[in-house]
Amino acid sequence: FPVEQYITKDQTYIYQSDYFSKKHTFNAFSTYNLKLEEKHDFKFMVGTNIVANLWESKFARKTNLINERNPQFNFAVGTETAGGDKYWDSQAGFFGRLNYAFDDKYLFEANLRYDGASKFPKHLRWRWFPSFSAGWVVTNESFMEPLKPVLSFAKLRGSWGNIGDQSIGNSMYVPTMSIVKNSWLNSAGNQFFQLGMPAAVSDKIMWQDIEHLNFGADLRFFNNKLGFIFEWYQRNTNNMIIGGDALPATFGTSAPQGNYGNLRTRGWEIAADYNHQFENGLRLNFNANLADAITVIT
Repeated sequence: FPVEQYITKDQTYIYQSDYFSKKHTFNAFSTYNLKLEEKHDFKFMVGTNIVANLWESKFARKTNLINERNPQFNFAVGTETAGGDKYWDSQAGFFGRLNYAFDDKYLFEANLRYDGASKFPKHLRWRWFPSFSAGWVVTNESFMEPLKPVLSFAKLRGSWGNIGDQSIGNSMYVPTMSIVKNSWLNSAGNQFFQLGMPAAVSDKIMWQDIEHLNFGADLRFFNNKLGFIFEWYQRNTNNMIIGGDALPATFGTSAPQGNYGNLRTRGWEIAADYNHQFENGLRLNFNANLADAITVIT
């Protein structure tokens, strides 16, 4: 097929790039189960997880190809451009969990994490994050026995937890000066390099906190054929990293980002399912759910 040239020769170029990524992970945990007097069930767990990421990238670009059909760097006689980037971060966490069940009726769980991330200043790098949950299996109570033919299973539960989010830039709390080329030339015909002024930063950048509160109920009827699940939850994202209040132009740069924002989501969900198996082996399953949530910036 004929080849038509739609751009001028000075707009042609050859470009190549490569990317290298390396990730190290270490996970270890241990569990211990203990049963006392046939009614008290304990489960203990301790563990740690460590993650380190490293990636590098680079590229090269040269314009004005002599032969567009055979693009190679040696066949380009225009402007040469090269660049690259390098990034590193790491996280470490230590955690413990306790589960307790009494007579398969009363359930309790407690978690505690101690996490650190390289993305924050040293004095704000480590944080404690707790969480708790509890449940009551109502149908295992003796006073519920008369309802067994109708109410097969009923469980009430609730939970609260706080966890940290470190998905931010690697050096938000460090003022950096970018190095770029400008359009001025020296006596040898080469472009000058210049340093940009550092932006204003907050030296108190820390974890974003995600707090979750949940209440729910699990119900099953008629020998577990019909089931309902009810959920109500509230999720708060505290200390969100956003831009600060606007500053006058005489400040010289934009306002630094910091942990200034809070976000709240409240919602509920209802789920239902029904299953039935006929004598010939045919099985019917139906599922339905309805949910609603509202998010506001507080």
